[in-house]
Amino acid sequence: MVSIDTAAVQGIATDLAVSGQSVLTSAKTLGTAAAQVDPAQTGQMYHEFGAKLSQACVDAAGLLARWGSSIEDCTNALRWALTVYERQEQANTAGVGAAGDVLV
Repeated sequence: MVSIDTAAVQGIATDLAVSGQSVLTSAKTLGTAAAQVDPAQTGQMYHEFGAKLSQACVDAAGLLARWGSSIEDCTNALRWALTVYERQEQANTAGVGAAGDVLV
């Protein structure tokens, strides 16, 4: 029989949720910064660099957003698995109790 430390798993899920939110906040901040980059303001000599910088910021913000969403998905899956485990444990306990009543 497998036993899971539910408190530890809940702690991990909470840490993941905080981490995911931090990454999503960073993605939003970077996305806002990327929207403010105007390649035209870099001057004619650096216009191409400004365009590349702007696109890099947009790409990085998208990557961070996908990473944050993945962390949230993992957190949700972990919490779902824990819920299923806890329900099964309760059912097993009830089943053992009922079997004990029959044997007595």
